[in-house]
Formats: sequence, structure tokens, C-alpha cells
Amino acid sequence: MKEFIKEMISQSSQLQQKTMTASVQQSELVDELDELEHSLLLEKTQQAFAEVFEAFGFKANHGRIWGVLFACTTPLSQRELMRLSGLSSGLISQSLAELGRYGMVKPLEVEDRRELLYQLEDNMAKVVSSILSRREERVISRLIERMKEIKLELAINERDSSRTRERLRRIEQILALGHLARSIFQLIGKLSHYSYQTVKLGAGVLSRLHVPELPKWFEHEHIPYQDVSSRPLE
Repeated sequence: MKEFIKEMISQSSQLQQKTMTASVQQSELVDELDELEHSLLLEKTQQAFAEVFEAFGFKANHGRIWGVLFACTTPLSQRELMRLSGLSSGLISQSLAELGRYGMVKPLEVEDRRELLYQLEDNMAKVVSSILSRREERVISRLIERMKEIKLELAINERDSSRTRERLRRIEQILALGHLARSIFQLIGKLSHYSYQTVKLGAGVLSRLHVPELPKWFEHEHIPYQDVSSRPLE
């Protein structure tokens, strides 16, 4: 009987502690929402990310929602996102689903909260890598394949002439730049596995490196382009 009473007292104490913690968290959230609702910080953050997201082919609403989550230090429900962004429930729901597919926001189930909450993906390199790999890298890959097809058509059907050689030279330039872009996307993907401090340190080192100009002979037109796209990054 004594053990039963001790267990009941322990459970009651834990429940009171959880209730107090939830109450404090809710109070802090209310304070932050009140602080942000009419702040210049929130509006500027939404505008900044709306412009960036549109530049990458997303909608401005995606950027506004992401901007709200960026400015708020605690996860938010759809209702709270509506309050801070001024967007409708339908737009919020649709945009969160799309952002979730790109791994840019994460849904959370929180005890004592009936609504699903949303927060940013903490790893910003992972977010950028996801965007590049699922959108820009696809575009680059399609361009590379089409350039290869055109190059093959020229080699088979066109007679050797100065015009043909000039067209092939231009195609090889596009192929080289395309593979360079794809390698950069892969590098960003690898960086997402490291901490923010490591990435920042690496960027600082790279910014201080002196890269000399390539010798003139390197760009001479008789040097053929070599396809190294199949080689994985070390």
C-alpha cells in the first residue's frame, strides 16, 4: 500500500511539473507572438525571403511563411502562422505541404498541443542542398543531356567546317559549365553533413585562398572537353 501511495504521489508530481512547464512555454509563445505581430523585423524578414524564394522558382507565399518561422524561435501552428503572415488557412496548409516535401520545414507533435506545430529545418546547408538537387540540378542535367545529343548530331550529320567546329566549341563550353555547376551542387550536399561552425570555418579558408589565372594554353580550342560527370566527388 505504501508503495502504491508513493507511486501515485510521484506521478502527481510529474504531472504538475509537466503542467507548469507547458504553461511557461505557452506564456513565452504568447509573448513572442505579441512581440512579432506588428514588428518591423517580421515584415522585413518575410519580404526578404519572399524575394529569395521567388528567385528560386517558388512562390512568394512560401518565402513569407518561411520568414515567419525564421523570425520566431518556437514552433508554430497553422493558426499562429495565419496570424503572423496574414495568409489564408488554405494557402498556409498548401505551402507547408510543399515546403515539407523539400525538407525545409518539419511538423512536430507536441504534448498538450492539439494542433500540429511546424519549425524550420535547422541545417541550412541541407535546405539549400535539397532545393538545388531537386530543382536546379534537374534543369542542369536535362541541359547536359540535350547538349550531348546535339553534339552527337553535329558529329554524325554535319560536314567538317569552321562553322561546325565553332558550334562544337560552344557546346563543349556549355557542357563544361554544366558539369561544374552539378559538382558544386554535390559539394553543397556534402557540406550539409557538417556543423554550421565547420562550414563557416571552411568558407573562411576558401575565401583566403589565392587562385591564379589559368595559363593561356589551357583555354586553347584544340584541347577537347572531357566528360568527367560520372566521377564521384571524393
